[in-house]
Amino acid sequence: MFLTILLLFLSVRANKALKDINDANINIENYTSCEQFVANTTFDPKSVIDIDWMIFYFWNPIFEDSYNIKFSLASEVVSIEYFYVKDKDKNVCLCLSAVYVRDEFRGRFDLVCALDILFMVWKRLPAKTSTLIFSQLVDRFRVELDGEIKPPVNWNDSILFMETSIDFSALLVKTNVSGIVRLIPSLAFEYPRVPELIFALKVVEPGYLGFLNCKYRLCYALAPVDKMPNHDYLTEEAQKLGFWSDFGRTHTAMVPPFPTLPPEPYNKDDDDEDEDMEMLHDYVLL
Repeated sequence: MFLTILLLFLSVRANKALKDINDANINIENYTSCEQFVANTTFDPKSVIDIDWMIFYFWNPIFEDSYNIKFSLASEVVSIEYFYVKDKDKNVCLCLSAVYVRDEFRGRFDLVCALDILFMVWKRLPAKTSTLIFSQLVDRFRVELDGEIKPPVNWNDSILFMETSIDFSALLVKTNVSGIVRLIPSLAFEYPRVPELIFALKVVEPGYLGFLNCKYRLCYALAPVDKMPNHDYLTEEAQKLGFWSDFGRTHTAMVPPFPTLPPEPYNKDDDDEDEDMEMLHDYVLL
C-alpha cells in the first residue's frame, strides 16, 4: 500500500519512484485527486476509530497483499463536571460531579457530595465543566521531532494514530481541508528528515473507508473485517468511493495466477517429479 511509497521516501528514492511512473507512461494527472476525492464531504475522526479495517480493493500498479489497519484518537478528551459547596462560615470545597471520556459517561460522584451536604449543611453552588486533553502520544512526537521535521508541524492538529498489521504506525495531523491529513510515520523517530506525506480519507455508505496517497494517487478501499463486501461484488462496492485510475484489483486477485498442472501419470518417476518442481519454482519467481 502506501507503505511502499513511504519506504521509497525514507530511502531518499522519491524522485526515482516518480521517474519510474513517468517511464511507464502513467499519467496520474488524469486520476482522481485528493481535492476531488474529499469534495463535498466532512471527515469525522471518530467514525474510523476502534475498528479493524481491512483492504479489499487496490488502485495500485504494484501488487501487494492485503493487511489490517486500526485507528485511535491521538488525544483523549476528558470532560469533568464539578461544583463547589460552601458552609455557613463560607468555607469552600470542590466536588466532582461526573467524568466523561470521548463524550461517554464514565462515572458519577454526586452521592458522596450529597452526603457531605446533608450532614454538614453545606450549600451547593452552580455546576461547571472543564475539558482536559491528555496527549502523551502526541507529546512524544512533539518532543522528539519538533524542529526536525520540515515543514513544521502544528501538533495541536493531531487527530488520529494509525497502526497496521505489518508493524507500521503513524500520527495523522489534519490540514485546512476536511479529510486531507499529513502523515507523520513513527519511522521518523529514526529518520526525522522524512518528506511531507499527504493523504486523504473519507467514509462512504455502507461504512467503507477510502485512503488516498495524494502525490502518487494510489487509493485503497477498506471495510471492517466483520463486514467485508461479498466476494462477487468487491469491485462494485469499491466504486462507491468515487476514485478512478487505470489500475484496480481486489484483495483476492492473484498476480500471476497459479499455473494449471497436467494430470500426473502413474508411471512418473522421481526425476520427472523433480523437473516439474523446478519448472513450477521458476514460474513463481518470475
